[in-house]
Amino acid sequence: MLEKAPENAEAYHLLGIIAHQSGNLGHALDHMRRAVALAPNIALYHANLGKMCRLAKRIDEAIAEGKRALELQPDYPDAMSNLGIAYYEKDDFAKALAHYDRAIALRPNFAEALSNRGNALRALKRLDEAIVAYRRAL
Repeated sequence: MLEKAPENAEAYHLLGIIAHQSGNLGHALDHMRRAVALAPNIALYHANLGKMCRLAKRIDEAIAEGKRALELQPDYPDAMSNLGIAYYEKDDFAKALAHYDRAIALRPNFAEALSNRGNALRALKRLDEAIVAYRRAL
């Protein structure tokens, strides 16, 4: 596909997903960055690049990409949750919690965000609320 359309952002995005699923995070990052460069106004590409950056322990880059995804699509619960995870990994539990809450407001049964909300509440020593969040995640 890239031989016929070397500037196809979706092809690079899909290659990034495949590389990630194959365990090649370096190639995944390269492909995602290329997709974002070719189509900078697609929230999904920024959200997935942010997730790849987070997995590569490039937390500040992950946060920047997550914020960009939400600038482009403010009602994107997956991007909110991923951004929350990045803030959690940066030990900014209050910001993580705020992002999980926003994601859950848009998708009330978002199990991953509910579970991660419990982690943030536990880290903030709000244990009773954490237990409720964990139970909702089940």
